[in-house]
Amino acid sequence: MAGTPNNRRTLYTKKVIRKEFLALLQTKDLSRITVKEICEQADVNRGTFYKYYSDPYDLFQQIENNLIEEIMSSIQINEKALDSWLVTILTILSENKDAVRIILSGKNESRLLSSILERVRPQAFEQFRHIFADSSPDRLDLYFTYFVDGTIGLIENWLKRYSYLTPEETCTMILTLFSTKIQ
Repeated sequence: MAGTPNNRRTLYTKKVIRKEFLALLQTKDLSRITVKEICEQADVNRGTFYKYYSDPYDLFQQIENNLIEEIMSSIQINEKALDSWLVTILTILSENKDAVRIILSGKNESRLLSSILERVRPQAFEQFRHIFADSSPDRLDLYFTYFVDGTIGLIENWLKRYSYLTPEETCTMILTLFSTKIQ
């Protein structure tokens, strides 16, 4: 039925809207994209758009939230598996690399990677306690900040320029860089 949430027609319509929106984001800043443009590209009327989204920012936010939810529901976080959940995150990002590249591009304000990394903060902090056993809480917080910011930069560059590297190889690079102590 057409009015039923998550039926095939609804899912298809949302998919087309999102696809065309992401195509527009390749050439325009989010702030310059209008609902009219999205509807023209997706071949839907404005009422259909507004049935699912309040504006282009809401659409962007929902795309980003869906990726975050997919990642967070797929990873099993525990103290011993930093590499395991990092590979899972990188795999999902790689599988959605076209959307992720656009979301992470300098044209948009994205919180995708920082949201994910902040959610795993308690477990990552435990890993850092083992790696940097004699560090104060303040130093551990600075290490985590370095890890988050450096990891975000590395992932963005990997997806843009080096996506031929596997998620496992990229994970190994991140963990090697982070756990290497300069004497």
